[in-house]
Amino acid sequence: MKGTVIAVWNLKGGTGKTATTINLAYDLSQMGKKVLAVDFDPQTNTTPIFTKANESGHTVRDIMEASCQAARAVYRTKYRNIDIIKGSRSSGEGYRTDILKGALAPLRSRYDAILIDCQPSSSSFTRNALYAADLVLTPAVLDRFCLDNLNSVRDILSELEEERGMEIEWRVFANRVRNLRSQKNIYADIMGKSNYPFLDVCISDRAEVPNSLAMRKPLDRHAKGSVVAGEFRELAQAFRALGEEAAYGEF
Repeated sequence: MKGTVIAVWNLKGGTGKTATTINLAYDLSQMGKKVLAVDFDPQTNTTPIFTKANESGHTVRDIMEASCQAARAVYRTKYRNIDIIKGSRSSGEGYRTDILKGALAPLRSRYDAILIDCQPSSSSFTRNALYAADLVLTPAVLDRFCLDNLNSVRDILSELEEERGMEIEWRVFANRVRNLRSQKNIYADIMGKSNYPFLDVCISDRAEVPNSLAMRKPLDRHAKGSVVAGEFRELAQAFRALGEEAAYGEF
């Protein structure tokens, strides 16, 4: 079974990419799936959730600079079924777009899902993650900039599809939802003006999310009975079902 590479990315900061990566990884692992988390954001916020936050060992920077093979940068985490490639605060620039795709290829058979937490940019570092992905997952905040933001995301993915010569599967979900009338109007406007691939799952804007990150725990380890923890489990279930149907494999 081929490992599915999922890049969690949005050009805009503050949309919940790291929380999505962490909770999707943990919830999939609880379904018995073997997961590799790749911390590709120079803020390295995913790394301390799963393992010691230090750069004494190999990091994503070593992989990108060909200092080591990707397999040597894989570390076990405190959670069963989850491994990690640790982040680096120095991401660098000017990389060939296909480096990460080639580096991860030997690891795909070991994992059901490889989740990449991306930085909010279109740098060559980020483009490597998108180029390597079977699927790009975009958490979107429903504000007045949302449609313009998604248009920019779509344009960058289209560029990379041309470069790669094949389609990049894309899914969007509404994150940090407060159930406000303004957000409902924005969502209706987006759906009326576009056919962006929104999932049916929405994630609420709840205090448990930042609190769990501050405690360095996935939501299911911090507030399992909360509404938002249940919503992240629904997101994992949606991706499990999607993987079973999709052409790029199952997980």
